[in-house]
This record gives sequence, structure tokens and C-alpha cells, in this order.
Amino acid sequence: HEAGKPREALSLAEGPLADDEDAASQEWLGRLRREAGQFAAAEGPLLQALSLRARGGKDTPEYARCLHELGLLYDV
Repeated sequence: HEAGKPREALSLAEGPLADDEDAASQEWLGRLRREAGQFAAAEGPLLQALSLRARGGKDTPEYARCLHELGLLYDV
């Protein structure tokens, strides 16, 4: 998404990608919701992404990045 326009990007993400169980799309949706100030709505997709990322191993960069995104959410 274009920097500074999380609300426009959020409207795109809540389309068909929002139903996708893929970890990358869930992580992206959670990040966009956090950036849009929708903190409660951001947690679910990020937790789902973390669960999906864990299947690939907890010692991967993807899992670490997802934990980082959750940390940013909880730091608000």
C-alpha cells in the first residue's frame, strides 16, 4: 500500500484476500488494520497468521516477522 494511505489499502484487503487463510494475506490484513487504528480488528488476522507461520517452524524469519507485527500491535 502507498505510505500514509492505510484506509484505502484496507478497503482493498477486505475484499477476496480477507477470506484467504494464507498467512501472508492475514499478516498483511492485520498490519493494515493496525496502521488504520483498528487495533481490536487487527489482532485476529495477526494471530491467525502466527498460527499458520508456526506450521513452517518457529525458527523462521516469517514467524519472527509475524511476532514483530503482534508486538507492534500490543505496544500501542
